[in-house]
Amino acid sequence: MKENSLKYILSLALPIALQQLLTASLHLVDTAMVVKLGDVATSAIGVCGRWFFLANITLFGFASGMSVFASQYWGANDRANIHKAYGMGLISSLAAGFLFCAIAVLFPKAMIRVFTPDPAIIEAGAGYLRIAAFAYLALGFNSIAGYLLRSTENVKLPLIASFASVVVNTVLNYILINGKLGFPVLGLRGAAIATAISSFVYTVILMAVSYRKKNIAAVRLIDIKPESWEYAKRFYKISLPVLLNEAFWALGTNIYSMVLARQGESQYSAFTIFSSIEQLSFTFFIGLISSCAVIVGKQVGRGDLAEGYGTAKKFMLYTPLSAMVVSVLLILFRNPLLGFLNIPNTATMELASKLLLAYSFILPFRMVSYVAVVGIFRAGGDTRAGLFLDMFNVYLMGVPAVII
Repeated sequence: MKENSLKYILSLALPIALQQLLTASLHLVDTAMVVKLGDVATSAIGVCGRWFFLANITLFGFASGMSVFASQYWGANDRANIHKAYGMGLISSLAAGFLFCAIAVLFPKAMIRVFTPDPAIIEAGAGYLRIAAFAYLALGFNSIAGYLLRSTENVKLPLIASFASVVVNTVLNYILINGKLGFPVLGLRGAAIATAISSFVYTVILMAVSYRKKNIAAVRLIDIKPESWEYAKRFYKISLPVLLNEAFWALGTNIYSMVLARQGESQYSAFTIFSSIEQLSFTFFIGLISSCAVIVGKQVGRGDLAEGYGTAKKFMLYTPLSAMVVSVLLILFRNPLLGFLNIPNTATMELASKLLLAYSFILPFRMVSYVAVVGIFRAGGDTRAGLFLDMFNVYLMGVPAVII
């Protein structure tokens, strides 16, 4: 099967997209089960979700930087250097996950207060975040190991682990939030416990299967030890611009949330619901663009630059066209989708519907830069172009516009 054929692209893209769909549904499931507790609980989980979003983006920065090396070394059939890149990514990501966890456990109210001055939301959000923060420890490993497997064309195992994690999260949410099977009614705290436990389920399954199958993620400590300080400097030279790009972009979008959270409970509740569906609609493109990065990176790694350019051009066409299809579906089915969440507040539902309508018109344009920066530039080793583009677009255009 040709690497740049549509059939091969979809064989990588669809499992990755389905995995991202499952991952995004974790937050949607939490939101759907908490929404009946009222606008304060929904807003609280939305604010906590912004911190999880920031953590995930930071971890994605390390994972994306690592995958630049992994996919190119995979193309060159250099397993030893794949493991070295994995080791660097793992050390960095675990340190970041531990840092996020420590801050959230020690200073949850201060973290919530960044987004809202509402004392009720701060109190509810702090109770959730203090428990759910332990998920950061698992996410530090999950992001790197999952991207290592994707970059080496093993897309099924992360999908299986994600499916199990979502099932556990959904079942525990139902039991702990509502007090089923003899458990007390825990409300938001129940959702937090479910989030933390389900994150570690992904870790356990990924590692157990990897070592049993002896795949690329089954490594010894000696395999992932950086060979020299020069190697570490080369890794961070590529990875840090990706990390800064993702972190500053996430910080900019969180500034949007900080402004919107001060518009009132019902308005931020609508934004929280919209964000959950937005992330869900975005998942297919994560799959498509991840497959682009794997294929282009592999072709660059083995020296087939002309083939890499050809693949990149195809993705520049496929991606915005796919976004147009998703946009039409969102426009047609946004209200039935919102109806599925059983939102009690009519004003909240109407505003969420308007936000989804606006997003539908933006989506195809957004995907052009996304596939170029994340799928093509980084696969070829250019990690600085995206940093420049996001600094200009988010901070010189987006943030001032939202504040005004």
